[in-house]
Formats: sequence, structure tokens, C-alpha cells
Amino acid sequence: MFTPTDIKRQQTLPTGFVWVDYLLEGKGLNRGCLYELIGPPAVGKSSFALQLAGQIQRYGGVVVYVDADGSFSPSYARRLGVQTDELFVLHPDHINQLVEMLHSLHKTLVPDLIILDSLPALSGQLESEQTAHPDGTLRYYDDLDRLLRYLTGLAELHDSVVVAVNQYRQVQDEEGEWTEVPACRRLHQSADIILRFAFKPNSFAADEGGIEISIHEGYTDTIPKRMRAILDPTFGISPYAEAFLLGVYLRLVQFRENGFCYHAICMGETFEAALAYLRRAPQHFYALRQEIWEGLPKKIRQ
Repeated sequence: MFTPTDIKRQQTLPTGFVWVDYLLEGKGLNRGCLYELIGPPAVGKSSFALQLAGQIQRYGGVVVYVDADGSFSPSYARRLGVQTDELFVLHPDHINQLVEMLHSLHKTLVPDLIILDSLPALSGQLESEQTAHPDGTLRYYDDLDRLLRYLTGLAELHDSVVVAVNQYRQVQDEEGEWTEVPACRRLHQSADIILRFAFKPNSFAADEGGIEISIHEGYTDTIPKRMRAILDPTFGISPYAEAFLLGVYLRLVQFRENGFCYHAICMGETFEAALAYLRRAPQHFYALRQEIWEGLPKKIRQ
């Protein structure tokens, strides 16, 4: 389990989610790598990115957030743990401007984490320019490739982590069937690791924002590692729900006559009551997380 320390000494960045860190070789996000977050709208990609930013800041890291689609909300970011006064937020209008902004910023700043939310917002504008100017097709892809090369180059040069948000869009094939494809294929094919987000009802709270995150080692990986999570519209992807679900999986949390219990501690008769208890009792929440981290390797080997 990670403990607060000088993050500059760490070769990996903790995500703040026990199961994600464990599935990422038990450490977190590798420096020098490009990560893609992809999924349908409103599935928690941006929330995950912001929670990741807050986590890295808590460890003393420097975060650059590229607000490409203009949806960044300082108040929502603060609810997710982001120190907005220490967050470097960029508002580019197009890809070339973003490259210029990052180039100027890196003359005086070496970030631990760069978040791009989202790349389709930038590439979409270039696509519209391409439609208006047919001879711009090649320029569109050249600019996109230039940005991806620049981002991966920054990650490798400065040992930073780059996280880029992508989306799916519906397209119709030759037979008239509709299917989902990445909005930005170039990013999808360039990412070292892909975190794919999907809606997935949860057995404890089927109508309360159940999602699944699958982790792929590149876009050709067809056997991903998976985790379940709960998306809270107010507080993002819930670390309390993650602790509860993993606690049940490891039998650290069990249902008894008086409700869901963690050892001798009764947390409540319902899923919602147990989560509320973990929010109110941080000492028990962190103790449960620590036991989960220690218990995962043993459970996975069985």
C-alpha cells in the first residue's frame, strides 16, 4: 500500500483505488507511459481523471489538466479532492495551440501527471475544419499524430504519466449495422494501457451507478483485468464502495443478524448505510483498505 512520501522518488503513481493499483502490477500508473480512459458519456472517465489528479497532489505531485471540451468545474473538482489553486489548467482551442502551451509550460515546470480531457474535443474541431477544406485531410492526421508523439515524448523525457480521455461514437457499417468505435482511433492505438469504462449493474445497488473498469495492455489485448465500481454523481467513483465490495470479496465484511459487519463493527443493515458509515469513520475505512491490500495477493493465488 502506498504511504505519503516524495512522489518524485516513485516510479509509479498511485491511483487511489486499491483494486486498480493491484491490477496495474500492484503499483499504479507507470511513469513514461500513455494511458487511455475510454467509454460512453457520463460513465465516470472525467471523474476518475480528477480523482487521480487529487491523489497525485496529496502525494506532492504536480498535475497539468487540459480542459479541451470546456467542462472543467472547479467546485466539482474540489469535491473530488483536487487542490484547484495548485492545478495547472490549460484551455486550448486546437491541437497546435495545446502543443505550444505544453512546450511553454515545460520550460519552467515538470509535471508528474498530464490529463487531457478529452482528445476527441480537440480532434473533432480539426475534423470540422477538414470537412470545410477537403485538402485538410492529411493535415488533420498530421496534427493529431504530432500531438500524440509530443505527449509520449514528454512522458518519456520527464518521467511523467499522460492520461487521455477518449469516447466511443456510433458508426454504421456497410451492412447497415451500428457499432461503437473509438472517437479518436489514433489515441486508442497509441496508448500503452487502456482503461475501458462501461455501465454494469451492481448486485448491491443495481440502480445506483454500477460500472465496470477493464484494464487492457494495448488495444489488441482481448483478455483484460476487470473491477467493479460505483459512480456517485456527487463524489465521483466511490472509494468507499470499492472498499466495501472488496471487503465482501475477501470476507472481511460479512452480513450478520445486525447487518454488514467489519470484524465486530456493525456498519449498517443496507449497502447505503455501510457506505455512509465508512465515510463517517475514516479510521475504519483506512484500516479496511489496508487489510484488503494485504489480503488480495493471498486471495488471488487461491
